[in-house]
Amino acid sequence: MPGTGPWRVVALSAPESHESDEHLQVWETVLRRHGWRRAVLADLAGDVFAVVDAEDGDGPGTWAWLRAVVHEMDDDGRGWVAAAGTAAITAELPRSRVEAAELLSIVRSGQGTDPAMSVEGAWDAVVLHRVLGAVDLAVPGSPLRALLDHDAEHGTAYVPTLGAWLEHYGEPLRAAKALLIHPNTLRYRMRRLRDVVDINVHDPRQRLALYLQIEAARKTTERAT
Repeated sequence: MPGTGPWRVVALSAPESHESDEHLQVWETVLRRHGWRRAVLADLAGDVFAVVDAEDGDGPGTWAWLRAVVHEMDDDGRGWVAAAGTAAITAELPRSRVEAAELLSIVRSGQGTDPAMSVEGAWDAVVLHRVLGAVDLAVPGSPLRALLDHDAEHGTAYVPTLGAWLEHYGEPLRAAKALLIHPNTLRYRMRRLRDVVDINVHDPRQRLALYLQIEAARKTTERAT
């Protein structure tokens, strides 16, 4: 392995245009071209993992170097990704690999803000990902089911409207922009949806619970399609 440790396990993903290629060979070629002659790579169940030196050096085979390579490769946003687990000694490498795989799934779900991220740099996304996996969409009394049914029956868009309003709480202009509607349309929908369900939009606990349920429902829909 590179260096003397500690190390990070990094999950690697290439753009969709490379899906027909051997994923491992693609990364071997890329990393060799950038100076890492003996890259420590493995293909596990279709995902490629690298073991890099976790120290702050910037030579080939370090995390800092790999981040720079991926940023250079993905300067046009094509889909080159490196997701790193936390630093680990040899016995802890399996834990770092699990963290890297989880972070890669988060990035693939559209929550990533950087093509080369570490768990520490994306801790909020990791927390949200884990919480959403445990969210119950069928809690009695939750307004979500009624809003989903109303949208399906009447062609309204109350659930995405409420989701954007919650995500950009206190910023109606940003919420409206996210929905590609006029702010007045947003305000109108928010008034009307409260005729359908009883929501206390001033209660931070209700806002948080609804936001988590809406995000969990969205992810369930995405997985189904």
